[in-house]
Amino acid sequence: MTDEQLQTLITNIRAPIQSANSPDLTFQQNSGNFSKCFSRFSGNKTEDCDAFIDAITSLRHAFGYNKPPYQIFRKLFSKEQGDKEPTDIFVANARSLLSRLPVYPELHEVHKLNMIYGLLNSRIRTLLLREGITDFSTLVDKARSVEQNFVDKHDVCLPQKTICLLLISL
Repeated sequence: MTDEQLQTLITNIRAPIQSANSPDLTFQQNSGNFSKCFSRFSGNKTEDCDAFIDAITSLRHAFGYNKPPYQIFRKLFSKEQGDKEPTDIFVANARSLLSRLPVYPELHEVHKLNMIYGLLNSRIRTLLLREGITDFSTLVDKARSVEQNFVDKHDVCLPQKTICLLLISL
């Protein structure tokens, strides 16, 4: 690319960009404020948000996860946490299933916690008391520390097992 072509490119990039809907509006770099934003959902500044919410709802209905609640619960309760599955991934998957439930009737956070806690691996449940858990972030944080203890114990025991195997093989 020659210097002349580079200068032309830079000039074109810095040139004001005009909107397709209103040719007299130009792109201005402002302070990050939406007060002079000209974009609207369907062009009207005072339009109600209900049309947008209806559009999102219809998209979710058309392309979303449209299973009845009993099937969502069956899928949730059909799988407990595996031995090698990290708790944060298990909790995230379970919460994503619970988020697909209908809004009404509302399932309270305490009930969601109880369900997911009951599906945790038994090794984690024995060391993690349910009474100390008030929300999902606490559950994940405490479960991570319990899992880390398992990893630390495994790392400490591994050299001893290797030594035992070496002694047995001699």
